[in-house]
Amino acid sequence: MELHARKGHMKRDDEFGRESVLEISDGRTGEVKPYSLDANEEWFLEAKVSITFWANRAQYSHAREIAERALKARLYEGVLMELHNARLAVSNGDRREAYAALDRMHRIVDG
Repeated sequence: MELHARKGHMKRDDEFGRESVLEISDGRTGEVKPYSLDANEEWFLEAKVSITFWANRAQYSHAREIAERALKARLYEGVLMELHNARLAVSNGDRREAYAALDRMHRIVDG
């Protein structure tokens, strides 16, 4: 499932019709770095991740837990896949593949 990208906004639906959205924005805080020769300004980069779900009042707490798990799975899906690969490699005694999976996890997290 791919995220659908727009400027500062990505979304995708899962198999249950839940829509997850990643919104990224930036801006100035209004602060200027004191004693700076090149007049540095302070900026912020903000990310908001959301997922939609349906529930009535009786279903709400359980549906919210499911939505939260779905959101975490979506956020960490690449790392979780590589974690599985690393465990499999360790189980098979393949040290090189285990380290390769760890390296891929690191690239996912660190960019």
